Amino acid sequence: MIYLCLGGMYSGKTDAGIKLYEKLILKGGSHIGVQPASNIRDIDLFNPEVKSRSGRNISAVVLEDGSDVYVDELEKILESNQTVLIEEPHFPNLSKEGERRFVEMVKHYGWDQDRFSPEQFEELRMGVPMEDVSSGKQIIITSLDYYFNEDPVEIVHNLKPYSITRTGLAVCHQCSRPAHRTQMRVNGKPAPYSYDNKVVEEEGSDVSYDPSCVECLDVPESPRR
Repeated sequence: MIYLCLGGMYSGKTDAGIKLYEKLILKGGSHIGVQPASNIRDIDLFNPEVKSRSGRNISAVVLEDGSDVYVDELEKILESNQTVLIEEPHFPNLSKEGERRFVEMVKHYGWDQDRFSPEQFEELRMGVPMEDVSSGKQIIITSLDYYFNEDPVEIVHNLKPYSITRTGLAVCHQCSRPAHRTQMRVNGKPAPYSYDNKVVEEEGSDVSYDPSCVECLDVPESPRR
């Protein structure tokens, strides 16, 4: 089974993914978390973990985030483990071909279309409880569902038809409505659509993020606004 725990920054998606992971591993079998090397907030090279902002954490392996290396190593992990939590699989060095391979690989190991009728699977996706959904290989992915410029994270959106998806919610920092997006600021100003998040942080600029609703999100130069 494939589970997607999606949302913006501060939405609790990683915490939800770890809670699900802790529940599923009680069924037995080998298990591990996976981090890309670019996810620097969560990496301690001496004790790598997937960890949430609330402090919940699990042990992890760190994979180099060149496209071929990441996907090749991840396939070995998926093949040899019963339950795998994959943290933020989107990163700048993952090519379109790497994304395609990732999606097909996760579907190959996690999508068990023969276990459920289309009607049963749709009920699962809608959150209707069913018995024994945790047998078989379990793949949990925690990720942003939209980048800071409102572009969709295609690598997870392409998996939604094959997954049980849960979306976390934060509270908008301006109006307190449900926040489905993330406001990025560079030196106190809203980051324009063209900004490269990774490059900005490497240049040492003052970068901050806040949860935002769609209405309050400010993305200068955005073709959507």
